[in-house]
Amino acid sequence: MRIVMEMLAQRSPGTKLDINIDKYVDERILDELERDGLFKKISGKS
Repeated sequence: MRIVMEMLAQRSPGTKLDINIDKYVDERILDELERDGLFKKISGKS
């Protein structure tokens, strides 16, 4: 998501974009999914 926000900021230099990703993504959920092994299962890695 950070990459998308940076791309938007580059395309519209006059537009004021808030690229503070922490405002939009709750990483606690992602951390929990990682601890549960979801991302390894999805990628096929054990």
